[in-house]
Amino acid sequence: MIGYVSKINDKDVERLDKEGKLANYASTHDIGKLGIERYYEDVLHGQTGYEEG
Repeated sequence: MIGYVSKINDKDVERLDKEGKLANYASTHDIGKLGIERYYEDVLHGQTGYEEG
């Protein structure tokens, strides 16, 4: 296994809040839990919002 994702749990919420990233997640989102998925979570998840072009 190179990594996996799962729904956000209370431990993830606590960590994301401490890192100042909680506003970018909803309780329905999946989050990288282990391996490459966790390592690249910030890149893979992106930012909430939209881009005007």
